[in-house]
Amino acid sequence: MFFKYTGFLADILYRTFSVEDPQTVSIVAPIGFSFYLFQALGYVIDVYRKKYKPEKNLARYALFVSFFPQVISGPIGRGRDLLPQFHGNVSFQYEGAMYGVKQFCVGLFKKMVVSNTLGMMVDSVYGNVHGYKGFVLATASILYMIQIYCDFSGYSDMAIGCARLLGIELKENFKLPYFSKSIREFWRRWHISLSSWFRDYLYIPLGGNRKGQARKRINIFLTFLVSGLWHGANYTYVVWGGLHGMLQVLEDIFIGGKIRTGKGCWPVNLLKHACVLCLLLVTWIFFRAESVSDAFYVLTNMLSGIGKAGYLKAGISGLGLDKVTLATTVVSILVLAIIDSISYICGDVIEKVSNMKLVLRWSIYIIFVMIIIVFTPAVVSTEFIYFQF
Repeated sequence: MFFKYTGFLADILYRTFSVEDPQTVSIVAPIGFSFYLFQALGYVIDVYRKKYKPEKNLARYALFVSFFPQVISGPIGRGRDLLPQFHGNVSFQYEGAMYGVKQFCVGLFKKMVVSNTLGMMVDSVYGNVHGYKGFVLATASILYMIQIYCDFSGYSDMAIGCARLLGIELKENFKLPYFSKSIREFWRRWHISLSSWFRDYLYIPLGGNRKGQARKRINIFLTFLVSGLWHGANYTYVVWGGLHGMLQVLEDIFIGGKIRTGKGCWPVNLLKHACVLCLLLVTWIFFRAESVSDAFYVLTNMLSGIGKAGYLKAGISGLGLDKVTLATTVVSILVLAIIDSISYICGDVIEKVSNMKLVLRWSIYIIFVMIIIVFTPAVVSTEFIYFQF
C-alpha cells in the first residue's frame, strides 16, 4: 500500500483539498513486490484455512516465496503446488529440460521480437496521442493488444521454461486468450494465476455466487475494480478494471454464467471472437493511455477520416515505418499467428514439432532461432511491462 498508492492518495488529496502538490510525492516500489506479496499472502491464507500444514523448514519457505523464475512477474504459485516439489528429490529430466528450453525460446521470441518491435511504434504514438488521428491511433492500439500479450505471456513462458530446466513445474499462465468467445472466457485464459488468485481470495470471500444474483454481480464488479487498482495507482487502471467488471456483469445478465466451449457454428464463433476483440481493444486503450482524457481522445479520434480514400495511406506514413521495420513487424506477427493458431486447432505446438521427423524438426528449430537473432531490434528497452506492477 505504502509503495504503490502513497502518490495516488496524495493526488486525490491535492485535487480534493489542495493540501499538497502530488509531484512532491514519488516513491519507487521494489521490483516484483506485488507478485511476491500475493504469493506469500496466498500461502498465509491457505494455512489459516487449514488447506495444508504450514511449512516448518525456513529455507523451503524462502525458496517458495522467492523462486527466482517467477518472483518478478509470476505465475503466482500456490503452496499446494510448489512446496511438495521442493520436498522431493529433484533430478534432471532430459525431456522436461528440453521442453523447457523450447518454451523459453518461444517466450524469448514473443518478448524480444514481437513485443519489443511493436513497443517502439506504440510508445511513439501513445507518448503524444494528441499529435495523431485516424489510422495511426487505431493501429497503435491494435499493436498494443499484441504487444502486452507477447510481453507478459513471453515472460511467463520463459519463467515456466526456466523452472522446467530445474525440474520444477509451474502452472500455465496464458492459454491463447485472444481466441476467447466471451470476456468471461478471456479471464479464464489471461494471467490465469492472478485471475484465480482474485477469485479464491477476494471474490469467494465476498460471497461469490452464494448470496443471490444481485450480490454475485456486485462481487464480480468489485473484484475487477480491485484488480484494476492493483495494476497501478492511476485512474486509467481503475476505469480498465471497472469496464471488465461491467462487461462480465452484462454477460452474466444477458448470456448467462456458463462458458460454452463447444465448437458450434463457425460464422457465429467468428462473430463472437470479433466482438470480444473489439471490446478488449477499448479496454486496453485505457490500460495503455497516460490519462483517462488521453484514452477518450484515442477512442473518439481513431476512426477519424475512415471514409476517406487516404485513411490507410496517411496512417502508414504517420507511423513512420521504414521497409525493414515494416517487414519485421509483418513477419513477427505472422509467425506468432501461426504458432497460436496451430496451438488452438491442434494442441501444444511445441509437442507437435518435437514429434516431427529429425530433419524437419531441426529445420524448424534453426529457422526459429534465426528469426529471433535477425529480427530482434538492436536498440530497445528490454524491460517487461508487468515489472511495474
